Amino acid sequence: IQEIPGFKDRFFGASEKKLNKRRLAGNFAAKESLFKSLDNQRGFNFKECNVLRTREGKPFFEFYGSMSELMSGKSTFLSISNLDTLVIAIVIVSEEEMLI
Repeated sequence: IQEIPGFKDRFFGASEKKLNKRRLAGNFAAKESLFKSLDNQRGFNFKECNVLRTREGKPFFEFYGSMSELMSGKSTFLSISNLDTLVIAIVIVSEEEMLI
């Protein structure tokens, strides 16, 4: 991730750029999974979609700018798994509130 020129600037917000490679890979997988889960991808901005974690380590999305508008009225569920050489993220987007 860090070796590709401009990659961090294109896909990550300022706070995410400080993360280690493993976390960045997980965050990118989450954003890519979110992008692919949406019916309407117009207006999607990777930099306006941060992946944060609770104190317990549970990942969640924080949206701002155009992404707040795009995701308005939607609930998301995010799971990220990191192995030594593999990262996978699963995103569920719902128009209804999820009780997960």
